[in-house]
Amino acid sequence: VSILRRIEGKLKVFIKNDHQLDKISLNFPFFFPMEYNKGNSKKGRDPMNKRAERFKKFIADQKVEGFTIEEPKSEPNNLVLFRSNFRMDGNLLPFGIFVDDTPFAMIRVVVVAEALRDDNEKEVTGLINQLNLKYKPYKFYIDGAKNLMAESCVIFRDGEDAVGDMLLFVLNLAQQDLGKEYKAIMQTVWGKGSEDKKQN
Repeated sequence: VSILRRIEGKLKVFIKNDHQLDKISLNFPFFFPMEYNKGNSKKGRDPMNKRAERFKKFIADQKVEGFTIEEPKSEPNNLVLFRSNFRMDGNLLPFGIFVDDTPFAMIRVVVVAEALRDDNEKEVTGLINQLNLKYKPYKFYIDGAKNLMAESCVIFRDGEDAVGDMLLFVLNLAQQDLGKEYKAIMQTVWGKGSEDKKQN
């Protein structure tokens, strides 16, 4: 069985199960602290890059709802940001898919907002090291706003058509793996009673 057939099978599970993306308006500054040009390519930037166009068409064809599409004016390489959320134990985890003219697309998930504090720094940094040793597809880190992030880089060849398949496959994989670790992550960040903590 080819890798693409395996990806297609997993993708169908992603779309048909309870993993529809949640429509919610969230403006997290750690994605881009800059001015946006939402869906308008006529004011100061080139048309949407071809890979982003393929992904946009893919999610429309597959009826995957919940994405907002943003085209930052000042970003290099004609970058397009696909922004959405998925549910995890009652919380909404925001994520962004960054697609530009380079061979690299990025998937960035906010696992826990404002996770790092003075009273848990040792435990959280230890947890990050454990997660990075355990999971190959992503790296976990603390960003400038002290959020616990998970990030994956997806590499494409020029002219590759399986853009949507690969991006949603990796996103689905991240959702599954985070589901296995999420309670332990929340307990490490918040301590006892973490099951009552909500990010939003």
